[in-house]
Amino acid sequence: MMMWLLCSLTAFAGDHAVVVSTRGVEVELTKRELKQMFTRQTLTWSDEQPLTVVLPLIESPAMAWLSQHILGLPPEVYHRYLLEKAYRSGDNPPIFVATPTLVKGELVLTVAKMDEYSDEKYSVIRVR
Repeated sequence: MMMWLLCSLTAFAGDHAVVVSTRGVEVELTKRELKQMFTRQTLTWSDEQPLTVVLPLIESPAMAWLSQHILGLPPEVYHRYLLEKAYRSGDNPPIFVATPTLVKGELVLTVAKMDEYSDEKYSVIRVR
């Protein structure tokens, strides 16, 4: 069974968090490492498991948070970047959904509201 790991950005606690579906192991990531995963420069998790990116809707508060605190790009620019990158490489672009979604059998990286998750069910990841 998969569970969500929460990436807790201490300066932005209580808002949104980057989450990844995996077994409850504690991991420390940098913003740069997260950005590489969200921009699909890194396509695997630390154990070389393929990583699927599921993004919040482009107009959502979660996407605005991700853009401001992790990516440093406006949502529209980021979206256009992902579409162009997918088009050039012949890949499918990431999935955009209203609520975080698990893809059966895949490791999923996404953004969620912190208050929707409890410490009892999820492991917190520190972001350096």
